[in-house]
Amino acid sequence: MPYQLIWLIFLLPVFSFIINGLIIRPFVKKESKIAGYITIAAVASCLALSLWTLASVMAAQDHQFPFPI
Repeated sequence: MPYQLIWLIFLLPVFSFIINGLIIRPFVKKESKIAGYITIAAVASCLALSLWTLASVMAAQDHQFPFPI
């Protein structure tokens, strides 16, 4: 797994918040479900990336994932 994708686990909820707060809510009707769909997609993507990372770590020797800082 590329280590750049690990950052998406942290950044997808932030991007969702920014998109919902700055773009969707001011310009779309409040009854719209688009903001909810964006949030659910971000959380589901974070779950998928987290599970992929866990599988990569468990499959690695010594259960370590080299992550350059």
